[in-house]
Amino acid sequence: MTKFAICVLLGVIGGHVFAADEPPYTINISESVASPEAKDVIIKLLEALYARIDIMPRFVMLPSSRGMLMVNSGELDAEAARVDTVAASYPNLVQVQTPLLELTVGYYCLKEQACQNFDEDTVFIVPKGSKLLMEFCDTHRLTCLPVNNDESAFKTIGSGVGDVLLSADWIARTVMCNSHYRTFYYRPEPTLATEVYHYVHRKHQSLLPQLDAAMVTLNHEGVIKDFIQNGMNSQNSCDAKIITLPSSAL
Repeated sequence: MTKFAICVLLGVIGGHVFAADEPPYTINISESVASPEAKDVIIKLLEALYARIDIMPRFVMLPSSRGMLMVNSGELDAEAARVDTVAASYPNLVQVQTPLLELTVGYYCLKEQACQNFDEDTVFIVPKGSKLLMEFCDTHRLTCLPVNNDESAFKTIGSGVGDVLLSADWIARTVMCNSHYRTFYYRPEPTLATEVYHYVHRKHQSLLPQLDAAMVTLNHEGVIKDFIQNGMNSQNSCDAKIITLPSSAL
């Protein structure tokens, strides 16, 4: 059997026929999503999505801006998940119309009082890869301390450097068990509820109808919801307790 025939056979077995010299389809996940649980959720979700169109992607994790630039230039094929206001700055990224995730955002504190009364001395801890949260800080003139990721954030809030963690709920809750704290106070921030989309480089624009249809099907079947819930099982399986406080916009 020739080398070309072997490559074609392997491509068929893998669910998608690639040319012998065609590089793999590569998706970037922002390095700021450093929680293993959150990373695993995103990978499983995108593997399920692309399996519906017979593509087996590979994944890389790069710093936020660098990854976006490489997808925009076509060096990488797709960006895992971004809010549309961020992706709008990269003209070669095209959006899969149906959201990949719907995020709710809230404040996490170790002390109830810290989550109830914010003042000019309150220090908010924010994962630095989130442009949405940083813009929220600027708009409301909050004192915000950027940290590498949610794992770093939970360490920082326990050190006394910051008072309140501002984070997407499902990401924050996947790392709670690793924080060594067992009680958290949580206050929703309804104005920060947002949708997150999957983006591909415009050279793959022909895949958009298939990807969108596959996304709709995954949502209808409850697959996305199940992946997120499973990603939070680490929080459910440890003795961390979350006490929810009434929401109120700043």
